[in-house]
Amino acid sequence: MRVLLVSISAPPQNTPESLQVIKYANHLAKRCELTVLTIKVAHGWRSADPGLYDAIKPATFIRLPHYSSRAGRFLTSIINKDWLMKPDEDFMFPRQWKKAIKKIGLRPDIIYSRATPFSSALMALKLKQHYKVPWVLHLSDPWLLSPLHLFAGKVREFHGVMERECFENADVVTLTSHEQIKLYTEHYPQFAHKFQFFPNVYNDDELAENPFAFGDKMIFLHTGNFYGEGRNPVFLLEAIKKITQQEPDFFSKCEFVFMGRLNPDVRAVFHQYNYPFVKVVEEYTFEESVSSQRKAHVLLLFDWRFSDADSVFFLSKILGYMTSQRPILAITGANSTCRSVIERRYGNCFVHDDVNAIAEYLRRAVINYKEKNMSFFSVAPADPAYSAQFNADRLYTLLSSLVYVPSPA
Repeated sequence: MRVLLVSISAPPQNTPESLQVIKYANHLAKRCELTVLTIKVAHGWRSADPGLYDAIKPATFIRLPHYSSRAGRFLTSIINKDWLMKPDEDFMFPRQWKKAIKKIGLRPDIIYSRATPFSSALMALKLKQHYKVPWVLHLSDPWLLSPLHLFAGKVREFHGVMERECFENADVVTLTSHEQIKLYTEHYPQFAHKFQFFPNVYNDDELAENPFAFGDKMIFLHTGNFYGEGRNPVFLLEAIKKITQQEPDFFSKCEFVFMGRLNPDVRAVFHQYNYPFVKVVEEYTFEESVSSQRKAHVLLLFDWRFSDADSVFFLSKILGYMTSQRPILAITGANSTCRSVIERRYGNCFVHDDVNAIAEYLRRAVINYKEKNMSFFSVAPADPAYSAQFNADRLYTLLSSLVYVPSPA
């Protein structure tokens, strides 16, 4: 079976979506003839991680120019800023679909696309219409219905038309959470039969035993980039402030480490609080991230915060945290997808502005660490429902069922 995987977010990018692509694609590559259609090596937040160049094998890679750079985005915004939102800054990727066809060669048996960015879906749509083969469209995040995207006017109309056209043409639409399926079923009841649950996953070899060790210093760790509404450390830092105002040396034997790239607003927040026990690491490899997670004692998660909507995002870092076998301190919404996965199994969840409750958790965590109370830091085993092997097998079965349609009796 020849599978064409269309994904702008692919290795060697060290991004959450790229890491998910690797986990699914590696299993497909062992059972299929896999071709990955993606972009050339990018820069900025999508910079190449040298350890991820051969992350998927065996597979054939086709890399197209992506024409996205800081200078390019600036010039585009001057000419027509809407282009950067139709559907995103990678809008030149789907416009190269004829070039892609020339490079692909043999006709694929099936197309599997992963978005975000949504330009991946638009490229897959063009290829679906050309090849007339089955297409499985995966949305790692909601599209038109996402509270992250404040589309308006003609831009919103564009996204509505494109999303509907993709859903009409796709044979199956896979989503990462049951909350997203509910959201889309209510919006598109006519497509409800196409929606299937395929979550973010962990690699099964990440389940190696990782005993908890009490040392001289307690480490709180966050891995991942910081950007967007609510996804910044201000409420955690306010909780730290509340404690240190009463006990200045309370965190003297603790370290809060943040591994990830920061946007200017978040960088300003860290500069404002400027605690000596808070450390920011913006340049790191995937391997360094995994190693740090396994050495930490409490893992930090910051979910989106919206004034008029619940967060239905399944943050992929939950899976890495889950396999690290460490408790999660999650700052998230009361009815979020993250809370439904984490609460009472993998850690404790607090709404964003509940600084008192966050401070109380930090206080208890540090005291229990000093007292070497292992029960405080115990978590449930990783849920096999999020295993890469399990879900890649499901995906292979799905792809096969669409390609090899039984002949009528």
